[in-house]
Order: sequence, then structure tokens, then C-alpha cells
Amino acid sequence: MSHLFNPTENVYPYRRDDTFKDSQVSFDPVNNILIVEVPVIYPRNLTQVSANYSILETDDIIEVTANTVVITPLLASSFSGHVFDIVNAGDDIVTVTGLLPDSTLSPDEAVNIYSNGTDWRVK
Repeated sequence: MSHLFNPTENVYPYRRDDTFKDSQVSFDPVNNILIVEVPVIYPRNLTQVSANYSILETDDIIEVTANTVVITPLLASSFSGHVFDIVNAGDDIVTVTGLLPDSTLSPDEAVNIYSNGTDWRVK
């Protein structure tokens, strides 16, 4: 594949894969510059638990590794827009309380929850 920029098309042809899925390359003919827009990807925090756990603001993914566990999120009103993934990687039941509705996860199941500013909801 050619990686030559064609100013008449104002688009740079390149291979689009997962790494650059939301990237864009364009040319500004007025200022004579090539513009490259690449999204910033931040690593997500993984917290592994094997006992009842209250989600922290710094958590992103909560992985339950063992035992029958109850997971409790923060106050929804204080964390509008926050999203958490909860994964049952153990062999027992995981209950996520404080949701509309509460959620029970069997082994190998997961749930994605978010705060709308009033309640925690299953996404």
C-alpha cells in the first residue's frame, strides 16, 4: 500500500486497524501543514477482589476471583458519568447491589454499570 499523501484528495491513505481506528490525517492547504489526530488511550485500572468490596473512584475493572461476593458502588449522585466493569472470574455468585435493578453474576459473567447522576444502571 502506498503511503503517499495526495493533496487533491486531502486524505492520507493508511491501514486502519484497531490501533488507529479513530485516527484522522488531513492536510491544511492554507497553512501548508499535515494534521494528525490520534486518540489518547489510557490504561484502565484492574482491581482483583475475593471478599465483599465497595468500589473506589480509582477503579475501572473489578474482577472477582473467588468466593461469594457483594460489590457495592459509590453514591451515584457524586459520580455522574462514571463507568465500571465488574467481572466474575471465580466459581461462585457475585451480587452487585445499589443498581436499578441489582445484578447477580454467575461464573464467567460480567456487567458494565454507569451513573446517570441519580442511580447506577446496567449498561
